[in-house]
Amino acid sequence: MGANSGLFNRKTLAAAVSTCLLASVGAEVVAQEQQMEEVVVTGIRASLQRSMDVKRDSSGVVDVITAEDIGKFPDTNLAESMQRISGVSISREGGEGSRVTVRGLGAEYNLVTHNGRTVARTTGDRSFNFAEIAAELIAGVAVSKTASADTDSGGMGATIDMRSIRPLAVGEQKAVVSGKYITDSSWAGGNTPEIFALYSNTFADDTIGVSVAFDYQERESSLARAMLDNGWKTFTENNAQNDTHPNVGIYSKPQSARYKFEQDKRERFNGQLVVQWAPTDSIEATLDYDTYERSIYSDRNEVSAWFTYPENSDIATPIQGLWTASNGVATPLLYSETYYSPNIADNLNGNPNDLSMAGGHYAHKFTGDTLGVNVKWAVSDALNLEFDYATSEASDTPDHELGSDVNLSTAAFTRTSTTIDTTGEIFSVINGGGDATANQMRVTGSVFQNNANDSNVDQFKFKGNFELNEESTIDFGVRSTEVTNRRRSVTVQQNGWGGLGVAGEMTAAFEGTDAYVRDRFDGAFSTFADASFLPANGRLKDGTDLTSATPMNHFFDWDLETVQQLARENYDVSNETVGDCPDGTSSVFCSTKDYSLGSDNQTTETTNAIYVQYTYQLEDLEARVGVRHEATDVESTGLNVLYTGANWGADTEISFTGRTQSYVTYKADYSNTLPNIDISYNATEDLVLRSSWSKSIARAAYDEIGADVSVGGNFGRQVGYATGSQGNPSLVPYESNNLDVSIEWYYSDSSYFAASGFSKKISNFIADETVILNGRYADEMPEIHDPFAGTYTQAAVAALGSSATGQELRTYIFDNFDGEPGVTRDTSAGASTFAGDIIGQQADPLVEFRMDTPSNSGDDRELQGLELALQHMFGETGFGMQANYTMVNSDLDYDTSRPSTNQRPLLGVSDSANLVGFYDLNGWNVRMSYNWRDQYLSAYTDSGNQSPIFVDAYFQLDLGISYEVTDNLKVSLDGINITENAITYSARNSDQKFQHDEYGGRWMLGASYSF
Repeated sequence: MGANSGLFNRKTLAAAVSTCLLASVGAEVVAQEQQMEEVVVTGIRASLQRSMDVKRDSSGVVDVITAEDIGKFPDTNLAESMQRISGVSISREGGEGSRVTVRGLGAEYNLVTHNGRTVARTTGDRSFNFAEIAAELIAGVAVSKTASADTDSGGMGATIDMRSIRPLAVGEQKAVVSGKYITDSSWAGGNTPEIFALYSNTFADDTIGVSVAFDYQERESSLARAMLDNGWKTFTENNAQNDTHPNVGIYSKPQSARYKFEQDKRERFNGQLVVQWAPTDSIEATLDYDTYERSIYSDRNEVSAWFTYPENSDIATPIQGLWTASNGVATPLLYSETYYSPNIADNLNGNPNDLSMAGGHYAHKFTGDTLGVNVKWAVSDALNLEFDYATSEASDTPDHELGSDVNLSTAAFTRTSTTIDTTGEIFSVINGGGDATANQMRVTGSVFQNNANDSNVDQFKFKGNFELNEESTIDFGVRSTEVTNRRRSVTVQQNGWGGLGVAGEMTAAFEGTDAYVRDRFDGAFSTFADASFLPANGRLKDGTDLTSATPMNHFFDWDLETVQQLARENYDVSNETVGDCPDGTSSVFCSTKDYSLGSDNQTTETTNAIYVQYTYQLEDLEARVGVRHEATDVESTGLNVLYTGANWGADTEISFTGRTQSYVTYKADYSNTLPNIDISYNATEDLVLRSSWSKSIARAAYDEIGADVSVGGNFGRQVGYATGSQGNPSLVPYESNNLDVSIEWYYSDSSYFAASGFSKKISNFIADETVILNGRYADEMPEIHDPFAGTYTQAAVAALGSSATGQELRTYIFDNFDGEPGVTRDTSAGASTFAGDIIGQQADPLVEFRMDTPSNSGDDRELQGLELALQHMFGETGFGMQANYTMVNSDLDYDTSRPSTNQRPLLGVSDSANLVGFYDLNGWNVRMSYNWRDQYLSAYTDSGNQSPIFVDAYFQLDLGISYEVTDNLKVSLDGINITENAITYSARNSDQKFQHDEYGGRWMLGASYSF
């Protein structure tokens, strides 16, 4: 089951069969591949000319980016290059491009292949992270926006194929060595290297070609983030809170304010080997091997204050705010809560709250290997055959002895009030009680987690092209693909959120770690200029004067391993799950790799496909009709955690007992028939008209088709039900009926204008729904009964009244029923009168489980858009430009004026635009790129009181300059996000600021030498 299991045997098999199994490719595809792989004339203009030629000669709507020279892609990142294509926009991680959205459909709806093969990935869904691939190893990228029978299914938005360099296409000895000095301008960015080398040559009269290349990169960057963690909680008019909100429909309040700082270290290695053999003019065999290893270590510190929505029973008039309303949604621009007052007349039951300062890390290593063998055989002038076999593996493993994902929280319980001002670029917070000191800090809750993911892909294809006559050809083929994904996770969590031990025990870990929020941001903070408009001129019940108080700035930038070690020494916390520490001991402050204590799910998806496609070409008209039929089998095995009972063991909480585990397996199958029709017409020598209709699919995420069930180990008695989630192996793919029309005007060399309209009608939409199950959530477990709703509690309520507190009810039950079935009072020294266990009995009502599970909706949705693209060369001056604009409309929009319940929006839909100006002459290559993306929905939940998350409109400027010092030596300077723009997020309107991220910019000074 490991990431490398069986790879040697499959590689050996592939190498052996490559010499005796033959195949070929259709003439059109051959021409496209050769144009992407051959790099003869270099530079920006030559690259754009090759890309335009492929676009013009294609049957469907295709856009291509080709390398400017061997080892020189237009941008330093593949995703950054693809966003120059009309209809393509990207998302970023760590300030660099990672995933691609095409025509409003996110990365999970697009199929990404490498040399036409599916690549193993560990993202959990169907998306591909382009940050794992060095752009220098790629000769070209083709984005096919229309589906065809000879293309693998899965790209409902587009199929994106990356092509490797081919030594026989290079046709000569070629060597390139380059190096870059990378500097990151973020608050803790570093200076790091990147090294690339490639050697390609042909032998035996150009019948054998070999190329070998590698790329090594280090990067140190950082992030400064201000966020309203958990978003804005939404309420309706009749769900009154203790505040002064205007009644305009719905209103929202912040849930927490957090400043978060990450320091990232990334290391990536890519290697590539290509061997080709063409013993005759009719046979060509190619062996590809690609490997990568990418490690990420992200160290995190943060400071936060939670809003608790206190009641008048805690403190008199605890909530104040200055409100505004827009589009039926009310939002406080200033929001204030008071928790404790030194005036005994004001302070009823309130206590100071925690000023939290958490830390943690993200430590993962991503590795992957792909081996492919391809043989093409031109059997005759009319018949071409092709065989292809590939195996691909990827893994995501923990890369730190404390765990892959760690969060350790500390706090000082000093916060008497918290007020937030969201009117500025970055929100400001004033906390009553002032700054925390080192001797006030205490350890609270912690999570030490290990996550591991493995993926294996084995695929085989056989295809052919037969020329019936001068006007007609038939493409045909079969393909089999097996994809196995396994994901495992185990968590060690302790919930000492009220604070472990006493203040002063952790002082040594915090002394000397003082840091300041405002030193790490460049944006402007809110100023509390309107604080005097609050009651009492902005003076709160705890004595804080908002017109003169200093906003929160100080925090402790403490070291994770230091605090973790001291916590281990000071606190022996009992817990159901404990970790295995590096020194061989056990503790809740360590992680474990015993995944049997957590979750373990494996899915195997086998797809067999057959297709046929007929192409008719007569002078200026080409018509293509095809159909592809696929049958898919799904087998999913998951480790389910089951329980046998429920215990009302604490005042507000009911926990499950009798934890057991079992593996369960589910099987499902489905089939799809996918037709396509493409027509292109050369209306004039320079004008091409196209029309395409097709059906395409996108499969559910691997996480969604899992068999595992996850249920929390407890639930609140006042909530009244338990919650959980479960996968659905029976999900069928999204289906889209696509219509494309385009006009392309190639009005001069290397220049063209194109307009494309598209429509996608999507069915089988996948969304979470809540399924209510009574008593059990799996057939393998007994029915569980709710003790709080049971006969003992009913007797207590009858005696004490419905207003009795949980403690009073429990005391009554122990006083009257101790020793009865399920009732055991805690009689240990110092135990309270309400301490003990109350176990649900057979006569008690069943526990209600509300399980979130993905399902196929019966609703059909539509996506429509228009793409405009212009490429123009200004004669022989060396100057040129590219521009494109994409408009996307959808009936899948999110309605911000109503709660989230029963909304099914599509994520990532937005307009986008790009403008690139360049100069390419006399050894100079200069490019300035402007990229803009409009606001889009990034996330939402199906809970009525949670806010959506929108990524606000964003633009970025990138710069690339290179100069050929000699025929062999080139120097370059590249800048990414040279204006250092921040990425911002909002909720229901622009007043509800959600997140502000500053990544800074990145500069790369490089030199390359080729011979």
